[in-house]
Amino acid sequence: MTEPTLTARLRLEPLTAEHAGDIAAMLADPRVGATMGGVRDRAYAEERTFAWAHRWTEDGFGLWAAYSRGDGGFVGRGGIQHTTLEGKDVVEVGWCLPPQRWGHGFATEIGRAGLDLGLRRLGLSEIVSFTLPHNAPSRAVMHRLGMTYDRDCVHAELPHVVYTTRGGSAPH
Repeated sequence: MTEPTLTARLRLEPLTAEHAGDIAAMLADPRVGATMGGVRDRAYAEERTFAWAHRWTEDGFGLWAAYSRGDGGFVGRGGIQHTTLEGKDVVEVGWCLPPQRWGHGFATEIGRAGLDLGLRRLGLSEIVSFTLPHNAPSRAVMHRLGMTYDRDCVHAELPHVVYTTRGGSAPH
């Protein structure tokens, strides 16, 4: 599953160390930081990108770097990954985009590709997504993906809302 995935408008490449520059620039933007509990520095971005890249080897799936099939530019990162939520191992679908790519449906496109990979191709029974309660755009993406609000929780010492979808319930 380490080959690129193509959607209608995106080329989704399994994350590698080569994507760290794009990830770092995105995570350094204060507008992105407001959606995830703070701005992240280059060292954090490099460490996380390396860890995310390793998940492809460990799990056979992970996060992608997304590039526009139209202009070739960086659109963001997203996909599915194992994570710990409330002390339990879960598979999460997520996305993060630079502000210039917000509002164009790319997060939904990335999320839909992640759900397709997890639910249909890998046969997972459940996938979660979570965000800070005030992140209305990500919550709207979760709704568009057919995910259902499940609960509030604390994750990384911050309040979050959790949405879930189960195998067979994601939109096509």
